Order: sequence, then structure tokens, then C-alpha cells
Amino acid sequence: MFWLLTLVDLGYYVYWRRRNLPPDAIVRDAKATKLFRALEEFRGADEERAAYVVSTYVTRKVVIFAIVEAIAVYGLVLAIVGRFVQDQYWLSALSVALLVIEFPSEKSLDALIHEAEQTPVANAS
Repeated sequence: MFWLLTLVDLGYYVYWRRRNLPPDAIVRDAKATKLFRALEEFRGADEERAAYVVSTYVTRKVVIFAIVEAIAVYGLVLAIVGRFVQDQYWLSALSVALLVIEFPSEKSLDALIHEAEQTPVANAS
């Protein structure tokens, strides 16, 4: 059952990533995301747009991390309840690999910044 849940989570991970994490999707939907309190003190339209883009990016990365973390939790449950320790190792390794892939890199942030700079202010509002 937990392996089936893992496959469902992997499918949802791929779906969520393709739909919500491309830079154009983040910039397009930035105003729909609640602004983080730490980013509320912006000056001007460009800083406001950047604040919303950062809030959207961070929020969506947290969702991705939660989806990936669930895979490791399934492995832990298999080890504790079912005594399938080998499964825990496999699912934990898969989870760590996905977390390494999803960890924000300079390349992903550069793509996001480039997309935000290319989008006119009227489209970001």
C-alpha cells in the first residue's frame, strides 16, 4: 500500500512541478500568492513584483518539499510497522535525491529573475 502511495506522490510531484514551478507560471500567478511579512516593505512597482514572485517561489518550493518528504515518511512507516527496513533505505534515498534536485540553485533563481524582468508590470498585476 505504501509503495502505491509512493507512486501516487511521484506522479503528483511531476504534475505539480510541471504546472507550478516554471518561471513563467510563478511570475504569472505571483499576485495570487499571499505576500510574506518580511517582504512587505517594498518601494515601487518593480520591488512589489519581485516580492510577490519570491513569495510565490518559496511557497511552491515548500509544497514540493512536503510532497517529497512524504515519500521518506512512507519508508519510515514501512520500517517501523512492517519491519521493511530495506524499503526505508530505498524510499529515504529517493527522497534525498529529489530534495537535492529541488534545492534552489543559482540557475533556477536566475531563470526566475530573468522571467520577472521580462514580464511587463501590467501583466504581473
